[in-house]
Amino acid sequence: EMQELGSSHQSASTCIDLVASKLEALAQKKSDHEPERMDSMLGPYLEFLEQRMSGNVKPIASGFRDLDTMLDGGFDRGTLTVIAGRPGMGKTAAGLGICRNASESGTGLFLSMEMARNQVNDRNIAALGKIPIKWLRNPGQDEAPDSQDSRYWNSMTAAIGKAQKMSMWIDDQTGLNMVEIRAKARKVKRKAGLDLIVVDQLSFITGGTSEKDYAVIGEHTRGLVALAKELDCAVILLCQLNRECEKRPNKRPMQSDLAMSGSIEQDAA
Repeated sequence: EMQELGSSHQSASTCIDLVASKLEALAQKKSDHEPERMDSMLGPYLEFLEQRMSGNVKPIASGFRDLDTMLDGGFDRGTLTVIAGRPGMGKTAAGLGICRNASESGTGLFLSMEMARNQVNDRNIAALGKIPIKWLRNPGQDEAPDSQDSRYWNSMTAAIGKAQKMSMWIDDQTGLNMVEIRAKARKVKRKAGLDLIVVDQLSFITGGTSEKDYAVIGEHTRGLVALAKELDCAVILLCQLNRECEKRPNKRPMQSDLAMSGSIEQDAA
């Protein structure tokens, strides 16, 4: 199939995506796991409970108190969590904030396929230093009083000091396929360990073996679930809602508003 694809008239990027998707499908078919009797699992399970009691194993906190309360402490490892919303509602801000908070005590990876790295850092430094992004985009040129301008410079210096202590990894390559996402996550895991991955966002992931969009999205979400289990980390996926929620009087979204595919709500934790 790869030879036939190479001699076709499709673009190089399309051929690479198709080949990568087929290789990924082959890799997922291989499994070294075998079914075990439940009684043989109880010993390791009790050890796991002891680690929970001692605090060595605990959920990954989002840093938002009310959200962590709803999630019984935070995000579980080995799970996929979806944060969805309409455009401009703050999905990226939420995902970036959770990744930043997780990186203070662990390691977080933010895959920014929508924003460039300088835009991501604008948001990070603004949040850490409580500085207006407007000032960061034009530092020293704002009409703010000299005293306020000086305070912003001091806050920015302090924010950079905080950022240097955080184990937060950022990648701004767009149009990633699942093979590339997996490779980047594995690389960070080898270098620094990995607790949390934020993928921004679903519609920018490329590749897939199916010709139907909903089936391709299902491949992506299943791939992210497999990645979370393989690397023993939490994965947060940002995605769009369709326009149905805007037709309701209270504008309250429902799971069925997730754009393109029901597999998103099926695979998410």
